[in-house]
Amino acid sequence: MKNISVQALLNSQISSTMKNPFEKKDNSAVIFTVAVSAVALGALAYLFLTDQGKETQEAVKHQFKDKAKDLSSEYLSNKTGVSKGFFKGLADKIVK
Repeated sequence: MKNISVQALLNSQISSTMKNPFEKKDNSAVIFTVAVSAVALGALAYLFLTDQGKETQEAVKHQFKDKAKDLSSEYLSNKTGVSKGFFKGLADKIVK
């Protein structure tokens, strides 16, 4: 009876320290991260290394500046009561 409990104790220690080599791990998050990173790097390479990418980059930059000017002029107009057109013209002179 004493040998059975010692054997059971040894089996429980061995099973808790050894990993099952046939147990599969879920690597879907790693695969997804690698795929998204590859797509992002491809898009950045396109933007910075091709002529069409540079044109796209300039267009996006222009749209971003226009949207920032609109949002800031609208915010200042709401806070001060001065017309949005005034702040829009001021932003056009500050940000070229």
